[in-house]
Amino acid sequence: MLVQGRSSLVHAGGYPFLMSLLFRHGPLASMVTDAPGDFDRLLQLTQHGIAIGAMAAFFAFLRRIYGSLPATLATLGWGTDLVFVGATSSTYPEWLQASLLAAAFCSAGLAFMQTNGPRKAVWYGTSVVFFSWCVLVKFNAVVLAPVYLVPLVAERRPLIRKLVWSGGYLLLALANLFVFVRFFHYPSTGTTRLTADTGWVLLTRMESVYDNELLPTSGPDTRRWLALASVLPMRYDVAAPGLFRSLDSIPAEFRAPYRPLFERFSRADDDEIREWLESHPVPEGFSVGLSVIPVCYYVGLFEGNDLGVRVALEAVESRPGTYVATTLRDLVTALTTRPKYPFFPLPQNMDVFEFGIASHKARGFVRLRQNDRPWNVPYAYRTPVVWLPGMRIFSWLNRLKLPGAVVSLLTMFAIGAAALSALFQRSMRMEVGIVLTMGLCVGGVLLASVLTLEFRWKEMCLVIPLVYALIAVGLTWAPTESRRLVRVLTRA
Repeated sequence: MLVQGRSSLVHAGGYPFLMSLLFRHGPLASMVTDAPGDFDRLLQLTQHGIAIGAMAAFFAFLRRIYGSLPATLATLGWGTDLVFVGATSSTYPEWLQASLLAAAFCSAGLAFMQTNGPRKAVWYGTSVVFFSWCVLVKFNAVVLAPVYLVPLVAERRPLIRKLVWSGGYLLLALANLFVFVRFFHYPSTGTTRLTADTGWVLLTRMESVYDNELLPTSGPDTRRWLALASVLPMRYDVAAPGLFRSLDSIPAEFRAPYRPLFERFSRADDDEIREWLESHPVPEGFSVGLSVIPVCYYVGLFEGNDLGVRVALEAVESRPGTYVATTLRDLVTALTTRPKYPFFPLPQNMDVFEFGIASHKARGFVRLRQNDRPWNVPYAYRTPVVWLPGMRIFSWLNRLKLPGAVVSLLTMFAIGAAALSALFQRSMRMEVGIVLTMGLCVGGVLLASVLTLEFRWKEMCLVIPLVYALIAVGLTWAPTESRRLVRVLTRA
């Protein structure tokens, strides 16, 4: 997507759109084909430069609120986190999403602190622009949009003025969306709809929740789905980004023989479908999560997506207890473990992925014997030469990180101290409000993730800046605030 300058209906297109502005036009455009090695290096330098800029802005903001020590700890944690560094060193979009979220958060905080009306409006507008592109880089960030209600409510301005501002910022967000869709997404995909994989995501969640079982008793859409599964070829092997490249990624003439089957089951009454299912079971090897793929492939992307979403909702409605219990279990798991991903060749993973040292070079560099990159190898190199001391440093950083349970305890301590301070003092100081807002953001992403799929390294990468800020606040500001609160309550 990045090299081709295309959007997609399975991966959000904000990252290739923004990065292609640098590399698809002007003097650098020919580098992709003429000097791919130079392109790789320049891309990585550019991405790390953007990330460092976001870290610098985040540091300056936190220092202004909490002081140098919490700001330094938060920025160091973010900057040395191997998940974030690995994503920044590749073409995963999560690093850009996290950087944009941090920029949006800082801009909104600075806007709230402004007393000058025009400056306040400009900073809020800047925050909205950053957040709009954060969502367009990956759509899961949209769950954080309601957080903008916090400054809307907290601002001590007339209600009419706040409503006018909100309307203006909504128009600004829609303007950014229009630019993205009109000039990048629609020409690539042939549609203004942003994604066609929601059904795939939700049914994958249903597979894990209900042990790969869809009950015909769940509802009429589920029965239609099972009927389709009984007649469409079970082509799970086409589950790849190419299928979702555009609306016409599969020629209409190829789909023509199968669309009447879909239309037949869509129009059939429920009794007819029930009778059909009695003599037409789903084939052996049926997968709930992948069952959307044959419908998208043989019928149409949106037909498969939209019906798949309704099937997932019926599954939850018919067996809510199992869904809630599984979600709570996954929530506990997310709070007690840290999702990781092996972005780099480390001594702990090289043998597993069939990498080894082929030869030693000068100044600590080594040439790797590289796997031919089957689907399960998470990293590879155009030129497999790495710096051995750097590999050892990354290995040390990989072991140094705090356990998931400790991270959760520190973030909860920070949030708890802020919540108690706001409750007992009946006021909302800036440092208290920032902690509570960060906690709201992290909690929102965590809950939305376990409700719809799972809390993976990708979701963790999105909130990494806020998580490390909460850890730093939990280590520094929260103990001081707790002692201060105890003294206040004791005197009272």
